[in-house]
Amino acid sequence: KRHYWMGQPRPLFTKMSVISQVTGLDNSHILPPYFPVFRGEDYLFGAMVEYLHPQAAVLEYDWCVPHFPLEARRGGTDNKPATGKGGINLSKYVTDHTLYEPGISAQTRLNSLTVLIRELAETSDQGLLTLYRTEVAEEQGRQLKALTAKLQDGTPRPQAWQAYLQQSQAGVNEAMQSVARLKDIPSIPDTYEEQTILDEFRDSAGEFAVALEGWAAIREAAKGITDEMLATDVFIP
Repeated sequence: KRHYWMGQPRPLFTKMSVISQVTGLDNSHILPPYFPVFRGEDYLFGAMVEYLHPQAAVLEYDWCVPHFPLEARRGGTDNKPATGKGGINLSKYVTDHTLYEPGISAQTRLNSLTVLIRELAETSDQGLLTLYRTEVAEEQGRQLKALTAKLQDGTPRPQAWQAYLQQSQAGVNEAMQSVARLKDIPSIPDTYEEQTILDEFRDSAGEFAVALEGWAAIREAAKGITDEMLATDVFIP
């Protein structure tokens, strides 16, 4: 939605932080790493903030870095019906494992997040496949419930929209009849074999865990550099 990058007309309190890499954030209290590279990584950041500070609210200020010129956008005409395949969300996995009991420090929670990711890196092939298939099955159930509710709510809709809902319902139903495959994930190259996908995921999770383990020290070093820059008014490359 465009308001994500156009900003809010007034200060807004929300629960999940979704931010642009150019507007920045207040890191005076420990926050997780932020990766301004690929789509969806702002949601992963928000999930990790929730993990570290589950009792907190997020304040979105009433300003933004404008994105000009505005592109001419039109409604998509190539929207394909839902297939029910390949649905997986690492952000949801993080929030599903968030502890909401009060009193746990952010540093302890960061250590716990590191362990959570490292456990994924050390999980067996069968264990990862079971986790993946469980996530896909749960998402299929949510999709089917939502589609069925839409089709049964009696709302008059254009024929194309009604057909989209019906085809999506049929697609999800069909997908639920077979075992989910890793190669169903849309972003996976056709040339990748299942073992390659599992190995690369474990490698990435392991590297991420190492980064999380060193994040407090990295953040402290960055603070020292920033303090020196502010004190001397000299930019340090």
